[in-house]
Amino acid sequence: MKKQNLFFILFVLCLSLVFSFAGCNKSTDNDKVNNSSTYEYIHRDLPEAKYIEPATSFDAGTGTEVDPYQIATAEQLALLSNVVGDSETDASYRKAYYKLVADITINEGSSATTWETSAPEFSWAPIGKTYYSFQGVFDGDGHTISGLYVNLDCDESSTSIGGLFSDNDGIIKNVNVNNSYICISGLLKDIGAIAGKNGKDATISNCNVNAIIDCYDATCGGVVGENSGTVDNCKFLGLYTNQELEISAEALKKGIPAVVEYGCNGYKLTAKWAK
Repeated sequence: MKKQNLFFILFVLCLSLVFSFAGCNKSTDNDKVNNSSTYEYIHRDLPEAKYIEPATSFDAGTGTEVDPYQIATAEQLALLSNVVGDSETDASYRKAYYKLVADITINEGSSATTWETSAPEFSWAPIGKTYYSFQGVFDGDGHTISGLYVNLDCDESSTSIGGLFSDNDGIIKNVNVNNSYICISGLLKDIGAIAGKNGKDATISNCNVNAIIDCYDATCGGVVGENSGTVDNCKFLGLYTNQELEISAEALKKGIPAVVEYGCNGYKLTAKWAK
């Protein structure tokens, strides 16, 4: 009798172990959607990019609130990108004050609608990087930056990718981006014509965008890709494309997203609309 009880107890324990291990290996549809290791990113072969040669100095100013660095040319704007994103330059440039004093054109003479198949002369290197974000104040003073061309394929070494800016932890205001094209493929990155990522204490305000945002595998928005801060009084009037991105019903009713909370790679995109 004791042997029968012992065999019964062992049998029950074995069944418990079998069902326990089966439960550990169970996966849901949501798990499959969120498992980025099974997702095959789209990569493209791109020609080597050519960038504008940065100026050696700004037009005027000392970088303070009362005397901001003044930017009047495409070369001086490229200098801003260079000093903010370069680890070897003075870190004070990342926290300085900047002001546009003229409209700036990066690429002249053609429309951004043709740049998917016929690239313009110059590519643009977005201002700031993940570990060297912009932390200062950029005042466009109502001026327009035209002809931005950002066309990249990202790998593990790539940081956040934006449009005019990459990572913003400061203030960007009063600037317009026109006739521009931004296309990113490869690993998941942040895309927006004003900035790829807007940090929790950062602000983007009074900005207008008319650009083409071509989103393969990224967190995409017309103005900002990923926003944790404040976006106020901004408008996106351009073209936003991603055939595989699922957009919420509310987003479809309102048209083009100005700011995206999250998106892509199986995740549902919800749009947060700039005021």
